[in-house]
Amino acid sequence: VSLICENQSLTYQALNGQANQLAHTLQSSGIGPEQRVAVYIERSLEMVIALLAIVKTGAAYVPLDTSYPEERLLYMLGDADVSAVIAGSPRPQSWGSEARSTETPWIEIGEFCSSDASHPSNTQNPQRTLSPTNSVYVIYTSGSTGKPKGVINTHRGLVNRLCWMQQTY
Repeated sequence: VSLICENQSLTYQALNGQANQLAHTLQSSGIGPEQRVAVYIERSLEMVIALLAIVKTGAAYVPLDTSYPEERLLYMLGDADVSAVIAGSPRPQSWGSEARSTETPWIEIGEFCSSDASHPSNTQNPQRTLSPTNSVYVIYTSGSTGKPKGVINTHRGLVNRLCWMQQTY
């Protein structure tokens, strides 16, 4: 077992297969390095699948807290210039008023997270070429101006952080 969330669990094989399937779907939509994919999902197994799939494509993920006000979420979507949104539910009707949000592909995670969703041809690890300087995620802070401010972290920065944590803790 690799993940446990409340009364659900996933094996390493299931996690990898579902993430690979989603990663192939993203890649077939043109998602790759230096593109950004928003994740609009409550904390769950599905969120981990989405994050892993995005990293497997080489794209950077942009976490969107589902409890944030709509105005803040729409600002972050536009500011981050996301190429797709992976969500746990259909696009909110009210988001149709924002031009950029209607053009952005909306992928519901549920179709990739069921036992009958596996397609052996799509569960292989995707091919990608990455550099340590490629973006891995964009996190938004409150910003000193009152508007959210996106901060980009690279693969190199994330690896450095993990190495530091292992040595320190």
